[in-house]
Amino acid sequence: MKSLLICLPTYNEVQNIDFALNSIRNWRLKYPNRKISVINIDDSSPDGTAKKARKIAQTWGDEFFQIVNPGKNGLGPAYLTAFTWGLDNGFELFLEFDADGSHHIEQADQMLDNSESCDLVIGTRWMNGGSIINWPAYRRLISRFGTWYAAKMLELQYRDLTSGFRMLSARLVKDLVDHPVATKGYGFQIESVLRCQNLNLSIREVPITFTERSAGNSKMSTKIALEAFWQVTRQGVRHRLPFRD
Repeated sequence: MKSLLICLPTYNEVQNIDFALNSIRNWRLKYPNRKISVINIDDSSPDGTAKKARKIAQTWGDEFFQIVNPGKNGLGPAYLTAFTWGLDNGFELFLEFDADGSHHIEQADQMLDNSESCDLVIGTRWMNGGSIINWPAYRRLISRFGTWYAAKMLELQYRDLTSGFRMLSARLVKDLVDHPVATKGYGFQIESVLRCQNLNLSIREVPITFTERSAGNSKMSTKIALEAFWQVTRQGVRHRLPFRD
């Protein structure tokens, strides 16, 4: 049975971290024979997220680990830090999970089921069985447009390329660590799917319910959106060049 590392990046999530960690620990009890640990990568949150996380998990032992970066590095670098640590410590599966309450850890069950035969399992909002709760229309539009544009530019046939709830195999993670993707924000998720496809690794989508955070502020910004748009455009143009590698 493959070991699993749950990767939990945080920045100013002091209002949500207790729910995230406690729900993960309760879910873990369903798998007593599987090694499941959590690594929290915190970007020196000024609101005390890292300290609160340590307090919550102080009795967890080897179920909880934490790395505090000296500054705000972004989502992509946080995941790469977690992946590097996980590979060094022998983990075989990696779950990307948001700490803001938008993801429901019990839906990782179907990801685990599919992880035996897939290198990337994407939790998808935009498919039969998937849903979004409490998102305004403009956020839905941004998400749908982002996936549509990336799918067209990069010739990817998946329905939720920006989803942050997904499970990755160690061999995919190793390639991402050895050859880091360029984006620091949510475009990291798109580039990860492209990398997986280019490596001819297996990908599957499973439906999830996404719930808008009830506390704290979203990390989405114009800068992050523009970074993703630029990187997708650059990759798309390069993908179409006849002399590309």
